[in-house]
Amino acid sequence: MSLIVLSDGQIQMLLESLDKDDTDAFKSDLKRALHAYSTGQQTGGGPSIDQPERTVTHSEGNGTTTLFMPSCAPDGHGVKG
Repeated sequence: MSLIVLSDGQIQMLLESLDKDDTDAFKSDLKRALHAYSTGQQTGGGPSIDQPERTVTHSEGNGTTTLFMPSCAPDGHGVKG
Protein backbone atom coordinates (compact mmCIF):
# COMPACT_ATOMS: atom_id res chain seq x y z
CA MET A 1 0.00 0.00 0.00
CA SER A 2 1.35 3.41 -0.89
CA LEU A 3 0.96 6.65 1.02
CA ILE A 4 -0.25 9.74 -0.80
CA VAL A 5 0.16 13.14 0.85
CA LEU A 6 -1.86 15.96 -0.67
CA SER A 7 -0.80 19.58 -0.43
CA ASP A 8 -3.17 22.28 0.77
CA GLY A 9 -3.46 23.50 -2.83
CA GLN A 10 -4.41 20.04 -4.10
CA ILE A 11 -7.07 19.66 -1.43
CA GLN A 12 -8.43 23.14 -2.20
CA MET A 13 -8.61 22.31 -5.92
CA LEU A 14 -10.43 19.03 -5.21
CA LEU A 15 -12.96 20.67 -2.90
CA GLU A 16 -13.59 23.60 -5.24
CA SER A 17 -14.27 21.19 -8.12
CA LEU A 18 -17.21 19.53 -6.32
CA ASP A 19 -20.72 20.26 -7.55
CA LYS A 20 -23.67 20.62 -5.13
CA ASP A 21 -24.56 16.91 -5.10
CA ASP A 22 -20.90 15.94 -4.56
CA THR A 23 -20.60 18.52 -1.77
CA ASP A 24 -23.70 17.19 0.00
CA ALA A 25 -22.44 13.60 -0.29
CA PHE A 26 -18.97 14.64 0.93
CA LYS A 27 -20.45 16.43 3.95
CA SER A 28 -22.54 13.39 4.84
CA ASP A 29 -19.60 10.98 4.47
CA LEU A 30 -17.30 13.28 6.45
CA LYS A 31 -19.87 13.59 9.24
CA ARG A 32 -20.16 9.79 9.49
CA ALA A 33 -16.38 9.30 9.38
CA LEU A 34 -15.69 11.91 12.07
CA HIS A 35 -18.37 10.41 14.32
CA ALA A 36 -16.95 6.90 13.85
CA TYR A 37 -13.42 8.15 14.49
CA SER A 38 -14.29 10.22 17.56
CA THR A 39 -16.30 7.43 19.18
CA GLY A 40 -13.89 4.67 18.18
CA GLN A 41 -16.67 2.68 16.55
CA GLN A 42 -17.35 1.51 13.03
CA THR A 43 -20.93 2.21 11.94
CA GLY A 44 -23.01 -0.78 10.85
CA GLY A 45 -21.80 -3.06 13.62
CA GLY A 46 -18.44 -3.78 11.98
CA PRO A 47 -15.06 -3.91 13.67
CA SER A 48 -14.10 -0.86 15.69
CA ILE A 49 -11.55 1.74 14.72
CA ASP A 50 -8.27 1.43 16.62
CA GLN A 51 -6.63 4.68 17.68
CA PRO A 52 -3.25 3.83 19.26
CA GLU A 53 -1.55 6.45 21.38
CA ARG A 54 0.13 9.20 19.43
CA THR A 55 3.88 9.22 18.91
CA VAL A 56 5.76 12.37 19.89
CA THR A 57 9.11 13.34 18.41
CA HIS A 58 11.05 16.33 19.67
CA SER A 59 13.99 18.00 17.93
CA GLU A 60 16.49 19.41 20.37
CA GLY A 61 18.21 21.29 17.54
CA ASN A 62 15.36 23.66 16.74
CA GLY A 63 12.97 23.00 19.63
CA THR A 64 10.11 21.69 17.49
CA THR A 65 7.75 18.88 18.41
CA THR A 66 5.84 16.71 15.93
CA LEU A 67 2.89 14.50 16.83
CA PHE A 68 1.92 11.46 14.76
CA MET A 69 -1.59 10.19 15.45
CA PRO A 70 -2.31 6.82 13.82
CA SER A 71 -5.69 5.26 13.17
CA CYS A 72 -6.51 1.78 11.90
CA ALA A 73 -9.90 0.85 10.47
CA PRO A 74 -11.26 -2.00 8.36
CA ASP A 75 -11.12 0.28 5.29
CA GLY A 76 -7.49 1.35 5.77
CA HIS A 77 -4.93 3.10 7.93
CA GLY A 78 -4.17 6.76 8.37
CA VAL A 79 -1.81 9.05 10.23
CA LYS A 80 -2.40 12.65 11.16
CA GLY A 81 0.82 14.57 11.67
